[in-house]
Amino acid sequence: MVMTTARIGRPYFVAKINFKNDRELGLRDEFYKVCATFHYREIMALSRALQISDRTVRAWKYKETFPRWDIALAVID
Repeated sequence: MVMTTARIGRPYFVAKINFKNDRELGLRDEFYKVCATFHYREIMALSRALQISDRTVRAWKYKETFPRWDIALAVID
């Protein structure tokens, strides 16, 4: 049996994350599903209602950013 090890570079690390119990991950998915359905009219109405830039809402639609949790829950509702 041959074992090889790398003697140069950084050690290899892998994060152990339990996604099954992560409630926030489900909320993120739900938020992005809602945002994916937005058209121009909804983007502008939401940006005016929340007093934020329409570019911010478009960033939500394309999964570039995520808002504060209170805003995300309001959008889902």
